[in-house]
Amino acid sequence: MHVHISVMTAPPRIHPSSQTYARVKPGGNIRFDCEALGEPRPKILWMLPNNDVIGASNDRYLMHVNGSLDIRAVKLIDAGEYVCIARNLAGDKRKVYKLDLDGNPCSIFSSNPNI
Repeated sequence: MHVHISVMTAPPRIHPSSQTYARVKPGGNIRFDCEALGEPRPKILWMLPNNDVIGASNDRYLMHVNGSLDIRAVKLIDAGEYVCIARNLAGDKRKVYKLDLDGNPCSIFSSNPNI
């Protein structure tokens, strides 16, 4: 008796997202969706604007099972590019999201209304 076993892998693919850019007021919340397919199922990681990588929820960032990232109580330091990384044995795929803050940053830092 002969048995033939094929091991199949498929590199990650990130579903197209309708929102890759967001503008949020300080203190607001935002969600970036990053759902990926692949075989084996890809692990989702997020790279923050400061190049830190998170792979699990914490007090400021909530990672959903489907790969979405919630950023809670947005601060000025949260502005910038976020990168969703979908990774499995067959490779990885990245998608860039941009977050800007709504409002005049000078008014946040300055108590002088003439600036």
